Amino acid sequence: MQDGELNLSALPGLAIAMLRRDVPMEANLKLKVTNPTAKKAAINKFQYKIAFQQTDLAEGEVEQKLSIDPNQSAVVPIKIKMNLYESLKSDGIQDFLKALGSNSGNKGVLTLKIKPAITIAGQSFYYPGYITIDKEVSQKLLF
Repeated sequence: MQDGELNLSALPGLAIAMLRRDVPMEANLKLKVTNPTAKKAAINKFQYKIAFQQTDLAEGEVEQKLSIDPNQSAVVPIKIKMNLYESLKSDGIQDFLKALGSNSGNKGVLTLKIKPAITIAGQSFYYPGYITIDKEVSQKLLF
């Protein structure tokens, strides 16, 4: 998929990737983070999980110190690399790929779960649970 268009010349490569059980995908996600408090907020890194229609797509960790002044926002880029082979077996990822390749306006729910961490005396302490963000997405929003 390039510029919102499905490239049919890539289908033989996809078939070979499926036989090898290695369907790599890279994506760049820009996450806007807002600090609504009256004090400066900071984290040292965070774990994330990404799902579409309740089907897990990726998880990882971003090790980037982030400091946001009171009542300000910052954009955090997240580079995601994943192997879609296992996910391609489920209906959720197939719905996601159909939504990407269609101009029909199909929508789905993209879920981002974040677990921030702060470092104290060289040791990381993670927030006890994930902060969950659900966003309705379509091809128009993604490209």
